[in-house]
Amino acid sequence: MTHRTCHDAAAAPTPAPRRRRPATVSALAFAVLAALPAAAAQPGAPPPSAVERPSVPTWIADFVGEQSTALSGWPGRQVGQLREFYAAADFQPRWTAESGALNERGRALLATLAQAEEHGLSPEALGVPALQAMAEKADPAQRPQVEVALTGALVRFAGWLLGVEREEGAPRHTVFVLDQDQLDTRALARMIEAGDIPRLVAALSPAHSQYQRLLAARRLYKERAAQQAAAPRIPTGPTIRAGYSDARVPAIRARLAALGADVGTTDQPTRYDPKLRQAVMEFQAAHRLQPDGSVGRATLDALNAGPADRLVQIDATLERWRRMPRDLGARHVLVNVPAYTLKVVEGDRATMQMKVVVGTRARQTPTFSSRLATVEINPTWSVPAKLAAEDILPAIRRNPNYLEEHNIRVLAVVDGRVRQIDPAEIDWESQAGRRLPFRFRQDPGAGNSLGKVKMMLPNDEAIYLHDTPKRSLFQRTARAYSSGCIRLEKPDLFANLLLTEGAGWTQEQIDAAFAQRGTRAVPLRDSLPVHIAYLTAWVDDDGKAVFHDDIYGQDERVVQMLRARKPLPAPPPAERLRTASARD
Repeated sequence: MTHRTCHDAAAAPTPAPRRRRPATVSALAFAVLAALPAAAAQPGAPPPSAVERPSVPTWIADFVGEQSTALSGWPGRQVGQLREFYAAADFQPRWTAESGALNERGRALLATLAQAEEHGLSPEALGVPALQAMAEKADPAQRPQVEVALTGALVRFAGWLLGVEREEGAPRHTVFVLDQDQLDTRALARMIEAGDIPRLVAALSPAHSQYQRLLAARRLYKERAAQQAAAPRIPTGPTIRAGYSDARVPAIRARLAALGADVGTTDQPTRYDPKLRQAVMEFQAAHRLQPDGSVGRATLDALNAGPADRLVQIDATLERWRRMPRDLGARHVLVNVPAYTLKVVEGDRATMQMKVVVGTRARQTPTFSSRLATVEINPTWSVPAKLAAEDILPAIRRNPNYLEEHNIRVLAVVDGRVRQIDPAEIDWESQAGRRLPFRFRQDPGAGNSLGKVKMMLPNDEAIYLHDTPKRSLFQRTARAYSSGCIRLEKPDLFANLLLTEGAGWTQEQIDAAFAQRGTRAVPLRDSLPVHIAYLTAWVDDDGKAVFHDDIYGQDERVVQMLRARKPLPAPPPAERLRTASARD
């Protein structure tokens, strides 16, 4: 995936130090998961240090001791988490009885791991089939393996739910400046002790209503996928327009009829008639496509998408929610890149919504969370080096007056100072293929690429939100045309919200600032969290699933990453460990 900044790196605001979610599962919960709630001291009871504790089973120490190499096939991070888990539990078994059978807590855990598929995660990658086989045998000799493997599976499952696993192909969602998430570890410990494993899983999963709605949608589409055989794909080809005849029309009519649309009847099966065109327009509107009645690539893709295809989108979106902060903010901004929308959200209700233009496939808008820091009125535009080489230089060679027509200055450092250079003094043909010794800056004004206002937020890719003079793009359904930054349909409305509530300005102050020609940066004292996300599946308030075009082709890659996960190697028998230890 390629990201291209739409702001000069030297002019970008310095990113604030990152504050990510805790980097390990143990930091969030597992050092205390098995700790019992502290008992109230009884009169005459000995001090805690004098209380006799159960003896430590040697086989647990064999597996998780500092010097043990028993789990050398496991990632070192997970071995450390396992050690912390059992240290908090006085190295006592948590899931198994002396008979080798699972205790009630262990049965609840195994049942929950077997249901990981409800989250779009793989029970097989957690080693569930092998654990079920060992649990069914209830062999005392296998108790150590079952105990340790169950804990390893829990640690791994929790890592997936928390979104802290960093695997190749995983969606990237960096968190800047926002506070770290917090979990009530005492409550988690009580859940483990009480055997309330399903409640523990709910606490580790995103609590956002969209995640919960997507889980319900996943169950529905999984049932549909099991019930419906995959329909033959309608072939690609030229766009079908009103009045055309095309061999694909009968297949389109049959597909829409199967979806419940009224397509009418005809004695000209290959003719794209008005009744069928109306059904296509209704289908397009329901799927957030341009409702023009023409059957092009996007409409064919939507018609060809069956329940299995929608499951891919749902699973990829669930994974992206797991990578996002748990607390989005009581009031926050959500930009959904494939939906081309920005929403200001309070609770679960959108109080402001607008269209946006996002990055092209070659210059993709990245996903991250941050907080709005500054509103810049009448901004200048410092052209990024890559855009200067790829866009501005070719434009100058085609039109020698390009810089003057677009109010762009050429700046260079001369004798330690930034000075303006006369474009006529530069041999533009000789600049191709080399690093430019100067930079371009566009003056404020009606033709400025950033329009009247931009909103800056700390991030490491110099991405921001801004106005644009190219207003016609908002009339299009697909709006991936920028170099990575986010262009706003209603920048004045959004700026008013930020300046009144974030800077305490009056409407008179706002109007006066925009009426001036000079650039003015306004820091926001009370700013909103911003989450730039890539969510191709969404569930409306009425429970209807809406799917957006995967404009960057990411969904299949995310799901392949989930499916590529493999179970951890089975722990060796405890007897083999003791024999090896005796030899050493």
